[in-house]
Amino acid sequence: MNIQEALKQWGIALTGGIACGKSTIASIIRQQGYIVLDADALSRAVVEPGTEGLATVAKTFGPTVINSDGSMNRKVMRELIFQDPVRREQLESIIHPRLQDETQKILETKGFFDNPRTWFYEASLIYERDRAADFKAVWVAFCPMELQITRVMDRDRCTRDLAEAILAAQMPAIEKAKRADKVINTDCSFSELEQRVREALLDL
Repeated sequence: MNIQEALKQWGIALTGGIACGKSTIASIIRQQGYIVLDADALSRAVVEPGTEGLATVAKTFGPTVINSDGSMNRKVMRELIFQDPVRREQLESIIHPRLQDETQKILETKGFFDNPRTWFYEASLIYERDRAADFKAVWVAFCPMELQITRVMDRDRCTRDLAEAILAAQMPAIEKAKRADKVINTDCSFSELEQRVREALLDL
């Protein structure tokens, strides 16, 4: 089995809008014994100091994107890719192939290929990156926009105007929910959310 088959036959993408509770759902799923891989963590791993990925980033973008300690300067990189779609595509072309390699490596360490079973891939931009078809199914964490705004304000300690601007720059949570194979509404207590997640897992 290759990584594409592992994604399509066994992988469930877990996504959702900002502050919709995706990471909380992921932690509950982990507690139930499932493999859950975090795309953000994997993306950081493939450009850690000393990796071939970071060397390629430095060669492509120049020394300004590298900190004095040898790590990637994420602030500078964010500014570069947000201002220039071509630069963003360059970064993605470096990270994404290595991301698949890292995903396969971790699945191997967790014994997935010896014992194939349902596993989850937590990522923010499944629909934005047109990756839904890569997976067996897509689950979406969802909450009403007003709760999203409140959560962003509390988390980032920002104004309502800024929270609304952050949400406006992303695909609306309701649009992701419409496309999902399963929606888990997080507008509830933690204990109720645990129950909702367990029920969703039982449906597998």
